[in-house]
Amino acid sequence: MSLLALPQPGAAQIGGMITGRDVDRVVELASAYGVAERQPDDPGEGPWIRAEMADVVYSITFLNCTEGANCTSLQLRAWWESGGAHTLEQMNDWNRERRFGAAYLDANQNATVEFDVNLAGGVTAANFDDTLQWWQVVLDEFISTVIDPGFARAGSSRAPLSK
Repeated sequence: MSLLALPQPGAAQIGGMITGRDVDRVVELASAYGVAERQPDDPGEGPWIRAEMADVVYSITFLNCTEGANCTSLQLRAWWESGGAHTLEQMNDWNRERRFGAAYLDANQNATVEFDVNLAGGVTAANFDDTLQWWQVVLDEFISTVIDPGFARAGSSRAPLSK
């Protein structure tokens, strides 16, 4: 899928910088692609956001934080309760053939795709918006090449998990 075919954000302001302290700003930018809501912080961990894009629920988790606020990275993550529909071979094929997004079967054998974002020193809001566009490409391709074919072979349908 071409980035040119993706919807451009309408409500978000694209100026300025994004750092690991800008949780509300990340919510604003992610909201341009679907629902995005900050969730209560997990004790001892960084902030996180529950978001949706094209009917897929995903999380944005702030990582490598000091005092729960100054975070140097974040991770976009979506997963599907697989029930055996997806294989390690599918995950390996994805990882071998794609530059963006890492796929694996989690400890419960759920198909998972992640996208890590470095925020050390900050990134422009335009750069972060471009990252969200790439995340949309990753989700679309993961669903069409891994998730849906796996469920079709197993005779079931997909339903994303929520954190």
